[in-house]
Amino acid sequence: MLSLLHTYITVYKLRSFSKAAAVLYISQPTVSVHIKKLEQLTETPLFLRNDDKSITPTEFGDILYPQAQNIIKNWDNTIIDLDKKKRSRKSITLLLSHSISELYFKNFIPKLILNFPHIDFTFLVKNSTEIMQLVTEDSSVIGLIEEPTNRIDFYEVKLFEDGLIHVGNPTSPYWITREWDYSLHELSQVYWNLHHLKFNEIATNNLSFLFKLVANDIGQTLTSKKALDSLPKIQWQETSLARDFTLISKKNPLKNTNLALLITFLIEEFKNNTHIEENNSRLNKS
Repeated sequence: MLSLLHTYITVYKLRSFSKAAAVLYISQPTVSVHIKKLEQLTETPLFLRNDDKSITPTEFGDILYPQAQNIIKNWDNTIIDLDKKKRSRKSITLLLSHSISELYFKNFIPKLILNFPHIDFTFLVKNSTEIMQLVTEDSSVIGLIEEPTNRIDFYEVKLFEDGLIHVGNPTSPYWITREWDYSLHELSQVYWNLHHLKFNEIATNNLSFLFKLVANDIGQTLTSKKALDSLPKIQWQETSLARDFTLISKKNPLKNTNLALLITFLIEEFKNNTHIEENNSRLNKS
């Protein structure tokens, strides 16, 4: 249809089939076919063929001309709008707990960026309490935290269970706590009571700094078993304690939205990586 209208507009302007053919780089018979098809579709004669081979638009042709121009213009604008939409980039903020950002970065961040090239990501590292507050205020963000919330106003999914180990110099009188991590602090209290332990405390809000302390034989602490990747030579022992790393958002996102696709990706990635690490752990033990 658009090619017919383009031909018609050109013929109307030039009042000549042959001149229109030259301008459009098509044959004159093709021009004649286009005009004939358009006349059949509209069921009206659009041009009068004169004896001297000149043409004159009919009254119907005069009516169609501006309408044809509008159709072409609207179509062109539609294509531009669609192209802008396809090229427009979305922005999503991912709120990460300190442990997830430090210990699980390579498990999903590079692949996340690779699989969502049309999204501009903002990664903010916060403690779990701060993340819950930000998710409460903004339905367009996703939070990855170190504990379940059990809040009815959240969409919440358990990503995996993070096993905890006791690391550090067993003769050190210091226990290192992360002052912003209430859940881990609470688990430490449970662990102390279970084993009748008592320590002087060192507090820090930085996980990397905590690892540096432990690596330099300053203090003991509970941390994710995943931390052994960063502390390969450290003394450690298993515990029966664990915490649930959890994904939260303000509401269950609509299907096939960027947010929904992103959440599905994160759930699957953590599930797959957990299975891989469990299998590797079994192989190492055997």
